[in-house]
Amino acid sequence: MRRRWAIGAGLSVLLIGLGAFQLRAGLEDADRWASVFGLFLNIAGIAVAVVSAMWARRAATSPPAAPDRDGAVTNQIHRGHFTGPVTQGRDVHGGQAPASPPRPAAGPVSNLIKDGTVDGPVIQGRDIVPPAD
Repeated sequence: MRRRWAIGAGLSVLLIGLGAFQLRAGLEDADRWASVFGLFLNIAGIAVAVVSAMWARRAATSPPAAPDRDGAVTNQIHRGHFTGPVTQGRDVHGGQAPASPPRPAAGPVSNLIKDGTVDGPVIQGRDIVPPAD
């Protein structure tokens, strides 16, 4: 929390300083300086967009995390307020049921909601296959 305040205070001081600089420079010089600042901000924005695209591509192509050797699954929600449905489980199949029933996986499943509130329905279980519409 202190870090956010420090960042906010630093940005505020920076903006006030830039505003004072622009006022002292005069209208024509301020316009030129604003163009230079805008150029560098655009370059920084393009760099952020490229890095974000690379991270997104890497996340989309990376293999899923390997399950535990014993097949244990632990789903936990700590401190939250949820107004919609919450589903925790293992091998949840959405949409249509699979052609053959799923093979039960080995290992325990643990679902936990702690220090939170849920205003919607909660579904917790194992090998959940909702009925087809």
